[in-house]
Amino acid sequence: MFERLLVRVCVWSNISHQQPSTRETNIIIRGDKMTEAKMKERARMLAGERRKLPVFEAREALLERMAEHDVVVVVGETGSGKTTQIPQYLMEAGRASGEHGKRVAVTQPRRVAAMAVAQRVVEEVGCTVGSTVGYSVRFDEQAGPETAIKYMTDGMLVREAMLDTMLTCLLYTSDAADDLIG
Repeated sequence: MFERLLVRVCVWSNISHQQPSTRETNIIIRGDKMTEAKMKERARMLAGERRKLPVFEAREALLERMAEHDVVVVVGETGSGKTTQIPQYLMEAGRASGEHGKRVAVTQPRRVAAMAVAQRVVEEVGCTVGSTVGYSVRFDEQAGPETAIKYMTDGMLVREAMLDTMLTCLLYTSDAADDLIG
């Protein structure tokens, strides 16, 4: 049903003149043969996993707080569902919809992370990349007017802020505290 592609990412630092470091990550790639029925079936299978995440128990309280306050800081363990689930909760609650101009922007520190997380959420939602869920990284954007959740690098968020000075999208940044503390 899904192909796994092993991507080797080399990072070269001109400042330190060190040998490039390498890390590997798996990205799931959908072939053109993936039908809408298969995507919906996969989304139903993943729905059970979504309910097991720690953030699911706080879903209603999170949505209430987000409705009451302009800024809400969410702190949770790695793997608790902050990055993948909270944007979906906002979309499901009607706070984000590409057609109405409101989007959830989720930042990731690296382009591979933005694309991989977007792919996971695409599977959970049961859509194709660039429709309801998309991503924007340097030199590659898979998003359209109907995109409600958009994963992007920090640099792409800055670019969007320069183009849309009123920042008409909702903003949810992930892992910001990890970057500040760690």
